[in-house]
Amino acid sequence: MNLQNRIERIYDLSPMQEGMLYHSLSLSNKETYFEQIGFTLKGNVDVTIFEQSLQILVNRHDILRTNFVYQNIEKPQQVVFQQKTIPVFYRDLSTESDRHEIIKDYETLDRQKGFHLTKDDLMRFAIFQLDKNTIHIIWSFHHILLDGWSWGVVMKELLFIYHAKMSGQAFHLPEPKAYIRFIDWLKEQDQHEALNYWNQYLMDYTERAMLPIKSAPSLQETDFQQIQFHLGEELSDRLNEYAKKNHLTLNTVFRAIWGILVQQYTNQQDILFGTVVSGRSALLEGIESMVGLFINTIPVRITSADHSFLELTNQLHEEYSAAEKYSYCPLYEIQNQTSHKQDLLDHIVVFENYPLDQEVQNILHGEDRFLQMSKMTAFERTNYPITVIVIPDRSIAVKMMYDRSKYDTEFICQIESHLKVIAQKVLANPFLSIKEMDLLPENQKEMLQLWNTTNEECPTNKLIHQWFEEQVEKTPDKVAVVCQKDQLTYRQLNKRANQIAQVLRVEGIGPDDRVGLMLERSVDMIVGILAILKSGGAYVPIDLAYPKDRINNMLINSKAKCVLSQFAVIEKFHGLQMDLPWIDIKEKKYKEYTTRNLLPIQKSNHLAYVIYTSGTTGTPKGVMLEHRNLVNLLHYQLHKTDVCFAQNVMQYQSIGFDVSFQEIFTTLLSGGQLHIVPEEIRRDGSALLQMISRHHISVAYFPVALLKHIFEYQENIWPDCLQHLITAGEQLMVTPSLKKFLQTKKVSLHNHYGPSETHVVSTYTVLPESEFLEIPPIGKPIANNQMYILDQNGKQQPIGTLGELYLAGANVGRGYLGNEALTADKFLVNPFDRNTKMYRTGDIARWMSDGNIEYHGRVDQQVKIRGHRVELGEIEGTILLYPNITDVTVLAISTSKQSSSLCAYVVSKQPVEKNKLKAFIQQMLPSYMVPTYVAQVEQIPTNQNGKVDRMALPKPIISQSKEKPQSELECQLVELWEDVLGIENIGVTDDFFAIGGHSLHAISLMSKMQKTFQAAFTPRLLFQKPTIRQLATHIFSKEQDEMPMTILHNSGEKCIFCFPPITGYGMVFAELARLVGMYTFVGFDFIDEKNQVDLYCDMILKLQKEGPHILLGYSAGGPLAFEVAKMLEQRGFEVSDVIIMDAEPRKKEFIHGEIELQETAQQATDYFTSHARFHHYFDEVAKKDLAQMITKYLRYWNNLRTTGTIEATIHQIIAEDVAKDRVHWTRFSPYSHFYHGKGKHDEMLLEENLAHLVQIVKGILSSTSAKTAQYSI
Repeated sequence: MNLQNRIERIYDLSPMQEGMLYHSLSLSNKETYFEQIGFTLKGNVDVTIFEQSLQILVNRHDILRTNFVYQNIEKPQQVVFQQKTIPVFYRDLSTESDRHEIIKDYETLDRQKGFHLTKDDLMRFAIFQLDKNTIHIIWSFHHILLDGWSWGVVMKELLFIYHAKMSGQAFHLPEPKAYIRFIDWLKEQDQHEALNYWNQYLMDYTERAMLPIKSAPSLQETDFQQIQFHLGEELSDRLNEYAKKNHLTLNTVFRAIWGILVQQYTNQQDILFGTVVSGRSALLEGIESMVGLFINTIPVRITSADHSFLELTNQLHEEYSAAEKYSYCPLYEIQNQTSHKQDLLDHIVVFENYPLDQEVQNILHGEDRFLQMSKMTAFERTNYPITVIVIPDRSIAVKMMYDRSKYDTEFICQIESHLKVIAQKVLANPFLSIKEMDLLPENQKEMLQLWNTTNEECPTNKLIHQWFEEQVEKTPDKVAVVCQKDQLTYRQLNKRANQIAQVLRVEGIGPDDRVGLMLERSVDMIVGILAILKSGGAYVPIDLAYPKDRINNMLINSKAKCVLSQFAVIEKFHGLQMDLPWIDIKEKKYKEYTTRNLLPIQKSNHLAYVIYTSGTTGTPKGVMLEHRNLVNLLHYQLHKTDVCFAQNVMQYQSIGFDVSFQEIFTTLLSGGQLHIVPEEIRRDGSALLQMISRHHISVAYFPVALLKHIFEYQENIWPDCLQHLITAGEQLMVTPSLKKFLQTKKVSLHNHYGPSETHVVSTYTVLPESEFLEIPPIGKPIANNQMYILDQNGKQQPIGTLGELYLAGANVGRGYLGNEALTADKFLVNPFDRNTKMYRTGDIARWMSDGNIEYHGRVDQQVKIRGHRVELGEIEGTILLYPNITDVTVLAISTSKQSSSLCAYVVSKQPVEKNKLKAFIQQMLPSYMVPTYVAQVEQIPTNQNGKVDRMALPKPIISQSKEKPQSELECQLVELWEDVLGIENIGVTDDFFAIGGHSLHAISLMSKMQKTFQAAFTPRLLFQKPTIRQLATHIFSKEQDEMPMTILHNSGEKCIFCFPPITGYGMVFAELARLVGMYTFVGFDFIDEKNQVDLYCDMILKLQKEGPHILLGYSAGGPLAFEVAKMLEQRGFEVSDVIIMDAEPRKKEFIHGEIELQETAQQATDYFTSHARFHHYFDEVAKKDLAQMITKYLRYWNNLRTTGTIEATIHQIIAEDVAKDRVHWTRFSPYSHFYHGKGKHDEMLLEENLAHLVQIVKGILSSTSAKTAQYSI
């Protein structure tokens, strides 16, 4: 029998089958959508009869005889064969002692074998004989054949057939209904209506809610694991009772509870997850007994935490009832309505409501007890990294399958307790607002409280300089500080500080008075700090590299009473705040002052320093820390860590950075020797390493930016003396070279965390012999400090969940000097101890299961790219996983006046292939997080404090062309382009739009070209000739302008013809075309001819010879599009859809007379050219051209009257400011739909409203009834 004779039928796949086919082919894991069910049958068993029963079952249902073909054909098809013999593997294990292991090995090998969807039988059986009356069956099949409901149907039939044959009885089963009936039914459904529903349902869902993944996901293949837990009978009964009482399904109740959990885990109120629906519509007769794949995945959205649980469950019930009507809509079509595309969902929830029915139970456990089924197991795998399966029973079971390469097992395991707590709390008070509920499990509360129990004895009433004086008594003659050839012993340092302190006392310095400290890096700098503290004042450190204006502002803002400096510095900054006393620390007469210790006049709650940090507004903030804050930190470092500071310690940091305080006083309070790094060595990595070796430095504080690259220098100059490296200031990333240095030289790395407002509050140590994390945590709270990670409602986040980090305890400073409003905003009453303050850091973090905290960047570092919230640190961490990259910084850069793109600056010893790097990133992150630009730099620049100096990074090379201009004409065009776009080094083959240009830039450029070349140019020319070379050829050859249209986007099989608003240029649709994508957009300019409608039809037919055609018109372009559609239909061509953006049918004359028309046109021109968004693109030439176009178009529009009807579907998109008496288009077509757009009439195409419009247009285009014919451009 040849293959053709064996085929029973060939037909299309269902959308879910298409999705499974795609994932099965695209994923390397053969276990994706592999289903394997195992169970033991005991009783009257006969293997031969069982095999015969199985074959009868296969003969009954065509889906069990199906394969799938997809190569060398336009669309995948499923092929049903007339006959198929399902293979059955048999093995007798009755004499085997290790039968359990044999069965497990078979299961594993069977899964690894997978299924070839075209060649293999897609269902396999294995029967293991355990004894005479017992068999164990392994039933494997690809999910593309059957869903869970269908498996229940075929299992029931199999047992009926087997029971009848064993009893010698005839069996009668109803004639099965073929799966193709479901496929045919799907094709009859209104996809357009369904997409409209889902488009509205997902409207404005922009910030994707994702369950928290590992900080450094594995690059290895997926590693799926599974856990299962039960909610317990009591809680299960209460959930069922709540559902019954409120006329809800248990499925709805669980989805609500799960949604609350996702809200808390993502710290977002607007969340989304997938749920699997049965797909068995009651509208299709007999569907409940059909066999095949009917399920579908649809999104479930929860948008607020303000409502009560009762309100939430009722809302979900109503929404699900509405969604059920459209649950047949393919998920990929739903996803295409959103900007997230295939990244829309990161997990799904499956509610199993198809247990074996009572008839099967009667066969298994009836009076004759023909068979007993036991030890039932199931293996299944989806393409989602997390799948939650809910199994209703006396005690509801929850099975979670998760990818361990992305999610921590500890995080997955904690979901059990958290789910139970949420269920208990919402059932206890379903009327209470969810955001007011405390949903943290008690065991986690206790754990968090334990981790924050950090009470330690500390002499917080001590002053820092008193502590230093005690050390002087212990080690008076030991060298305290060294800077090149200068050095001072502890006694000498103390005496000189006492003398200068006396000078400051004479100047009237007392408690909380601020003294500016402006000294070069020298031993005098240390003398000055001690002197100010001893005088009773607080020092204000000022880095001499700061700009004069910044220094001036700091002195004014701090209200410094005087400045402690030296002659050379005073001369350099002459004229700066000269009304203040400037004290030269080198003045000889000061040596006559007493060298004895001064009696302290301040207390521990007085200021020690005011350090200025950069503010978000650009104005520095003066952070005030008191002696007691810093004493607590120093006491912890000196008595609770294993770092010995009584050795040689390097002083590297700028005096304006708070870490310098640690360097100085951990050393001087322990009897160590402080080595100040000269300015010229601070910036020379090689010299810095040599200085460490030369001075036998054992402890060094280095900023993260320095650590990333300093050990890239030759290993032969790596110091052997270093024992401890301490770092702070930014997220630590352990580069390969740093790791190698730490391990080979046996150096401990200490990661400190703390903003200037609290100084260090947590530490984490990486020992050289320990496991190295590429991104280590920031550690645990130090003595007498607490760290809280809170959600948007101020509630503690569960372990493993991101939230904002708040700090409390002994290190929390006083606030911001002279800025009470900002202090009140950031320094809050601690809700966990109302007698203390809590500082809101603006940092994102999460607790780890071992009590350490993981840092995840800044709230204000989350930028918006194409409507998505993006965390730059996450992208940086991913890029560091790429081979040979040792350092990276990612920035959001402005590539035009209204949009931003991501640029990655990478450091690597090898040339980085940018496209390969982008492809690598795209494997791990959504497409919107892939940097548009990649710039390879020698090193990441840093500022005086050692942090990344983002302003010093070079502008990315946006130009992709290296071709220089070869003629004077090309040189002129390059100058014009650079002037309009604001970028340099443009190549003559660069595409105008690829390097940041848009339609408004095009207007500006064409205007400048008209002035320069004294010729007429229209903006559409730039779409036709988008490079300088093409433009130059056009100008030189004096080519005539082509048809008055612009190909805005050339992609896809549908062509959309767009008619402009009153401004008259079709290029206004350029950004809409780009964002919609996957379609070809043609933008027409207005044609000022009496037969313009015929001309438009001719151009459309030239591009697309046959219908159906799709037209779009905005404002004045709406009635024009209608006229063109009417004419096309009159000529005998089909128009499927006309999209009309906020326009009315033309009924009467609006403008009376030519004078009024000219005035109206000028008003419209003035409005557009003076608009804040647009005015800088219009010079006088451009204004004149625009006025002429508007006048012509306005004359046509004013004389137009809309009459007649069309067969095409009219889609009317209405602006927010639409008048109540708006005339609609319903009587002009038998088919019409309404959509609510975003923004006012003239703002619908602006950036902030465009995403909403794109979703609407996509929904319309994806549901048009027929494909457009082939077109030629």
